[in-house]
Amino acid sequence: MSIYFGSLDYVQNRIHKIVEHENIKHILIVSTGINFIDLSASEMLVTEAKRLEKLGGGLYFAELKSSVYEVISKTCFIAKIGNNNFFDKKKDAIGHIYKKLDKSVCQKCTPRVFNECD
Repeated sequence: MSIYFGSLDYVQNRIHKIVEHENIKHILIVSTGINFIDLSASEMLVTEAKRLEKLGGGLYFAELKSSVYEVISKTCFIAKIGNNNFFDKKKDAIGHIYKKLDKSVCQKCTPRVFNECD
């Protein structure tokens, strides 16, 4: 899959639904299936990342293919989202995000699906 001008509406609408209907402000995109991110998609993702930051959350990427990372590193995409929001492994991203979560919400959660959910 690629994130490009033709998929922008779908990706952006999905992010909005997650935030508005599920009240989730930290979104991790596990990127193993992403083969390409074009400039228009980069701009949209930066906009969404900034919007999530204003809400107290963030947009994070894990396991981007090196070829994709190489291309997007030549643009301002990584710098605008923040280099600390990119992770080699999903486990590292989840650990980083967990530290930022509201612990009172975590205490009410019963599934305990992550190792961090002691």
